[in-house]
Amino acid sequence: MKKGFWILSLALVFFSCSSNKKAISDFKQILGAKNSADLTKLVDYFEKQVLDKNFDSNSLSNKYTYLIQDCSEKGAIELLKNQELDFYKFKKTQMWNEVFSQVDSTWINEDGSLSVRLIYNSENGVLNNGMRGLPEKYVNNPDSLMIEALDWEYLNHRGAYMKALEQVKNRNSFINEYYSKKTTVGDMDSRLFCDMILRDNPDFSDYFVKRIFIIELIYKYVS
Repeated sequence: MKKGFWILSLALVFFSCSSNKKAISDFKQILGAKNSADLTKLVDYFEKQVLDKNFDSNSLSNKYTYLIQDCSEKGAIELLKNQELDFYKFKKTQMWNEVFSQVDSTWINEDGSLSVRLIYNSENGVLNNGMRGLPEKYVNNPDSLMIEALDWEYLNHRGAYMKALEQVKNRNSFINEYYSKKTTVGDMDSRLFCDMILRDNPDFSDYFVKRIFIIELIYKYVS
């Protein structure tokens, strides 16, 4: 009986490891080897510059948990605004373009609202990626806001990053819920996002969970 139990346990572990390796391989194939490597560098940079510098713990998972708890209370913008984060070297990579859309032009509409045109700097050239905007009630200084908006970033729903996530979205409930909300609801308040993580309690040693969390926080930071 014990022998059978251990054989079954080993088989399940082997299947889980094989499944995880295939999922990571599929993700990297869609995102691209160079883009995947640059995304890993971004994850390492975030862990060293934010987690290691702000949280005293020998456990990386605990550092993520502490950060999420702070994010749930303060929101990503307040949480990261005093961090000396420099994403310039990552903005020069194609990986950044696969994750984020850039603003190409801005204008004020007749009703006083702001509109921005988005582009996708794909490997096959610059593509129109739709429009976004702000209602008139958020436009206090139109001339200044039009200039400021040129530096905004938006999650690129046509890029290889979201396509790669689609391939692995059924790996667990957290990834599935995140992908579903990003493709149907769109932008999420960072506190609601962090509340979702606290509720689902995902494994932060997971390759995909790390990337989703860091990209979402950086997205709030750069936009």
